[in-house]
Amino acid sequence: GYVAVLHFIYMLNLVNENFDLLSFEESLLNFKSNNNKSIAQMSEKKIVLVVFLRHFGCIFCRKLLQTLKDNKSLLDEKKIDPILVTMSNSKTAQLYLNSYNIDQCDFISDSDRKLYRSFGVTRGKFYQIFGLKVWWKTFVLGVLQGYGFRRTVGDAYQMSGVFLIKESRVLKSFMPEYISDNFDLNEFLEKLKSVKD
Repeated sequence: GYVAVLHFIYMLNLVNENFDLLSFEESLLNFKSNNNKSIAQMSEKKIVLVVFLRHFGCIFCRKLLQTLKDNKSLLDEKKIDPILVTMSNSKTAQLYLNSYNIDQCDFISDSDRKLYRSFGVTRGKFYQIFGLKVWWKTFVLGVLQGYGFRRTVGDAYQMSGVFLIKESRVLKSFMPEYISDNFDLNEFLEKLKSVKD
């Protein structure tokens, strides 16, 4: 009886969470960045790199932000505009992005995670967030590489994801199995030609 009740509650939450879910195409049009531009608009002239962050306290997301900062010239050369998607409100997002000197990037605040879900960027399972592999990489980054540790700002179970989009079409995607999976930007952009304005 107790297990059946828990299962029912779980299924009910899934139904409620996906009840008002926009289609992928609708989400590209309806979600606007801090500069009032949709992903669909931005992808008309350039390739956009849509980066779904977990939360700003996440050590792997901070490494990803550092990667974007360090590779700005590469993204410019290939005429790729990053769009960051965060669960934080606009004020909090701007504050964190300022600290990485990438505040010129467009970002979308999605506290209800509707855009995340439209892209299939889901909440993770326990092993994906807290497994031994994750703890070890957290130690390496946080202690050995000096990234440090910060408090969670958002849903700790939310996964990340990266998508290359041109003219509202996904060219390539990266969906990690573990939150600690390394994202290699150079490898991700390999064989990708720049797009002319």
